[in-house]
Amino acid sequence: IPTPTFSSPAERAQVSGTPVVVTGRVAYPGQGIPTVQVSRDGGATWNSATVNGTRSPYNWSASVPLVPGGNPILARTVDVPGRQGTPATRTIFSLVASTTPLSIVS
Repeated sequence: IPTPTFSSPAERAQVSGTPVVVTGRVAYPGQGIPTVQVSRDGGATWNSATVNGTRSPYNWSASVPLVPGGNPILARTVDVPGRQGTPATRTIFSLVASTTPLSIVS
């Protein structure tokens, strides 16, 4: 079962908004269109990405909500019979600006 690749955002990218759209590709030589799933909680839960194209390699995309700091995103392929592939990982950093003023204590 092929492992999907990430196209964007780049590894260790710093983004200021959430959710972020994560994109990639998957080469699938089998019959039918594979499913790509993404996880942001270490694989505890998976959500289906949108897969586009009429032949391999297929493009995929998913809107992923981020928390402040590092966000390891996993992506895996599920083939037509339902077998799960090895996940690929990409870490994205969410930058959150503080709206709380600093106070100086003397």
